[in-house]
Amino acid sequence: MAWKYSTPGHEDSDLPDGIKDLWHARMAGIARDGVLELSQQESDGGIIPFIDPTAPSGVPDQRRPTPVVWPGFPAQVALAASDPQQALIATEDHGISDLDSRSSPAVEMVDASGAPIDGRVRHRQDEYLEWEAEHDADGRLVAVTFVAEGHDYWSFLFEHAPEKVAKMFQDSTGNGSIQPDDLRAKSEIIVVHENGRRQSSARASTTGGTSSTRGRGSSTCRTPPTPCAQS
Repeated sequence: MAWKYSTPGHEDSDLPDGIKDLWHARMAGIARDGVLELSQQESDGGIIPFIDPTAPSGVPDQRRPTPVVWPGFPAQVALAASDPQQALIATEDHGISDLDSRSSPAVEMVDASGAPIDGRVRHRQDEYLEWEAEHDADGRLVAVTFVAEGHDYWSFLFEHAPEKVAKMFQDSTGNGSIQPDDLRAKSEIIVVHENGRRQSSARASTTGGTSSTRGRGSSTCRTPPTPCAQS
């Protein structure tokens, strides 16, 4: 049976089949490109740790699942912190270091007119798992919401089903008046680096919401967190 990419977590089952097919095509292309890139890097013919499941030989019909332990905690934070408490505090920080370039850190985000934009996200949570803690007025922890969707899916969903994303924002915020145009950036978003370099940001070019999931290091779509667990 041919491999078919589903939406993350098999969510959004109400999407038209045509949109689901487009998502499959996008992910299949990423898989093919990934295999090609890694194959070119592995010049001695060694085994690469990646497959294209849509290829004829990609995934055998008979296979045995192997449990893999994945703590989901950002490894870079854990390695840099002197103790677990510091690591937890670091992951709660909001900023834009995920937009740093190799040569210079990002210092601010501005619109086309130069006006500052608050584009901070959970920039140290670089796994496909993020969480946001909520505290009451006395500083007591009242809830933790976990999210696990990559930015690429949210960008795709807003591109092909903007009304659905707007409805998610309405449900998440309690504001029933939110429309797709309210979620689109009104102008180009520019990242300013410490060395003076300015570059267009993909993070907020699609929508201008309040929360984000990151996936590949930069949020293309700023979407409402969909809880996969809350405690």
